[in-house]
Amino acid sequence: MRTALSVSRYLLSMDPLRDPTGILLVMDYYALSTMNEEDNMLLIRMVESDKIDIHYRDELGNFVGKLTDMPNWAYSYAMALYRFEKYVVGAESFDGTLSSTEALVSAIQRFPYIVEQLLKENNHDFSGRPKITDWTPVLKDLQLMGSATKQDPKYDAIVYHASRSACDLISKIFVKKSFAFWEHHDVLVWLHQAAVEAISTESKEDGERITYYPSPALQRYRGINPETFDDRERLLPEEANPLDPTLLEMSLVVDPNRRRMLRLGGNRHNNVLEALENQARNEIRGFMIGGRPTHEIDPDSPMLEVFLQSMLPWNHLEGLPPPNR
Repeated sequence: MRTALSVSRYLLSMDPLRDPTGILLVMDYYALSTMNEEDNMLLIRMVESDKIDIHYRDELGNFVGKLTDMPNWAYSYAMALYRFEKYVVGAESFDGTLSSTEALVSAIQRFPYIVEQLLKENNHDFSGRPKITDWTPVLKDLQLMGSATKQDPKYDAIVYHASRSACDLISKIFVKKSFAFWEHHDVLVWLHQAAVEAISTESKEDGERITYYPSPALQRYRGINPETFDDRERLLPEEANPLDPTLLEMSLVVDPNRRRMLRLGGNRHNNVLEALENQARNEIRGFMIGGRPTHEIDPDSPMLEVFLQSMLPWNHLEGLPPPNR
């Protein structure tokens, strides 16, 4: 993970304004995965320095957002502070902007639906009623908080829905990759306490409701494919393989002395016997003048043979003109 974090820092430094690779979607995950105090502090400093913004511009305007406007950075920032306060000696003297609980309460108020997603991804049992963390009423209140999100009057419906869609996409990637950070008992207790505090802050006596509008700058990531950040490559199951294993085996066998396969599809010969005779005649003529020309590749040869021969600059595929060199 240290290597992945180093590469992500390099990619971000190449173009921090546009972030064309979408590395900000997973850089927080790499920083927390190293379990290193220095990388943990890097995540905290990136958020609190306000030196990295999210920029997006289209015909509707130029939008700028902060790192914590992204769901993954809001929650990961709180997690980094929690680790720092719990495990680092002298953390009480750290002059930070927020405490870990304050940061988590802020994240839950803006992205309340992520709490339930994290619990479900960790296969948390909601059937029981433990004395410390009773999630059933908390999750109901968080669902009400999430449904209260409204459109920002400064922007039209197109901007709002595009921002909402991008926010949901970022949340999906975050939960899929970082759910394991939130499975330990002490973290769940902390998460529960922060959720209760966020709910109590939401339902203040004056009745003023805190409404979060997703940052329009998040539209930058709405076209991201979540599979890009998968840790494992997806493979087709064996029964879904469209290629017959017997054909694959034959295609990998290199036999320079075999006869050419007869291609009937699109062949100008209507008579099969005539086609066979012409093929044999051409082969005999080729051997009489010194063998098959070395610059021409038979496309009916085994795939491995065609691939290896195509790497030689003096060869070309039958029926295709040579490339411009």
